[in-house]
Amino acid sequence: MRKHLSRMVLLSFMGFLLQSAQSEFAQSGGSFQLTQSVIASGGSDSSGTNFGITGTVGQPTTSESANGSFSLRGGFWSASFAPTAARVSIGGQIRTADGAGIRNVRITLTHLATGETTSALSSTFGYYRFDDLTVGRLYVLSVGAKQFVFEPNTRVISLLDELTNEDFIANPK
Repeated sequence: MRKHLSRMVLLSFMGFLLQSAQSEFAQSGGSFQLTQSVIASGGSDSSGTNFGITGTVGQPTTSESANGSFSLRGGFWSASFAPTAARVSIGGQIRTADGAGIRNVRITLTHLATGETTSALSSTFGYYRFDDLTVGRLYVLSVGAKQFVFEPNTRVISLLDELTNEDFIANPK
C-alpha cells in the first residue's frame, strides 16, 4: 500500500511539473490578453501591449496585421525584424590627384524623389559629411569648384548603409 501511495504521489508530482512546464513555454515577451481563443471559424479580440489583432488566429487565409514588434501573417505570429527607416551618413574627401585635400569645395546632395537639396563645403583637409539620412532612398551626390574639374562630378546613390568613402578626385582646369 505504501509503495502504491508513493507511486501515486510521484506520478501526481510529475504531472504537476509537466503542466507547469507547458504553461512556462506557452507564452513569452510581456503581458497580453486573449479574450477568445479560436483556431478557425471567426474570432473575437486578442490584444496586448506589444501586439494586437481582431479576427481569427490560426486560419491560413487570415490577412496581415502588425503592431509593435510582432505581426500576424497567414494566421501565425512572428517577430518583425524588417528594416526600419534608419538614419545614416554619406561622407568622403575631395582631393587632388596627388592626394591633397581641397577645402571649400561645394558638395550637393539631392533626394531624388522629392528634389530636396542640401549642400556642404569641404573642410580644411577636404572632408565632407551629410548626416541624418534615411536608408532606402535614392540620392544624387554632386561636386563642383571653379578651379577644378571632377570626372565624374555626379553620382546616384541608393543608400543602404553608412557611406564613408564617397571621394571625388579633382583635375586642374
